[in-house]
Amino acid sequence: MIACSLFHRRENDPTAFPAWATTAHYSPVVAILPFTNKTNQPDLPELVRVGFYGHFSPLPFNDSELGDIDRTLEFVKKTQKKSWQEFSIKDIGTLLGVQVLVYGEVTKFTKVYAGVYSQIGVSGKIKIMDSQNGTTLWEDSYDTHFHEGEIPLNPFLFVFSLAKTYTNIRSTQELRAIDDLCRNLVARIPKVSFPEDEKGSRPFLCEIQIGAFKDLERAQELKEELKNKNYEAFIRTIKKHGVVWHRVLIGPFDCGQETDKLRDKITTELGFPAVPIKVDASVQQGD
Repeated sequence: MIACSLFHRRENDPTAFPAWATTAHYSPVVAILPFTNKTNQPDLPELVRVGFYGHFSPLPFNDSELGDIDRTLEFVKKTQKKSWQEFSIKDIGTLLGVQVLVYGEVTKFTKVYAGVYSQIGVSGKIKIMDSQNGTTLWEDSYDTHFHEGEIPLNPFLFVFSLAKTYTNIRSTQELRAIDDLCRNLVARIPKVSFPEDEKGSRPFLCEIQIGAFKDLERAQELKEELKNKNYEAFIRTIKKHGVVWHRVLIGPFDCGQETDKLRDKITTELGFPAVPIKVDASVQQGD
């Protein structure tokens, strides 16, 4: 299990994350992976993941869309017959075209309902990792609890209190607890900043990655399939950390709305996960 191998709570060095940020040339691309679950609530990890993403988005990173991440991981599972948890941190980073990975886990969920009193508790962990070298940039855990209930002074207030408590235990209070957990996990991440790309001084384009394979033959098959659907795909072979990857790409395009529209179009029409990757304009198209 990924939880056993990744989440080993330790004291963070508060200077490590900011120091790492100074080595980046521009804002790195981040993927928030599906959260693992230690509770008996099957839908809770995705609720926490979405809440975390919402609070994390304003930070100075380039965020991968959760839907794009999930489509890519599902595509990898179908084509390579392995779940994403079986891949190394470096391989996941390559498959998703990102530099930073966020792992999360929901560790505890408590719900108490006793007449006019209710309590919700949610606990979670995160670990932020550099996918290029597998180092941990930040890890944290947090516990949040919300409770409501009081002894009413008259029958009308008693009915109102029961109704309010029931609503909270089923929806509002649970969402408040999830939001509080996510907000605090993000708020405790050290503040970092990245050098902004000066407009016009360092041109960037975007390519769209359709797949990444260790097997060249499988990459060529996908390239031909895309060609038959009138997409001018090409293969770029790279070697990262001693592992050779054959990326199936189309482009380049101007980063922004053009890339976003093409990504959505390809994903909808072909069923292939499309992942935009920012590249230097000097990078030449592959074979």
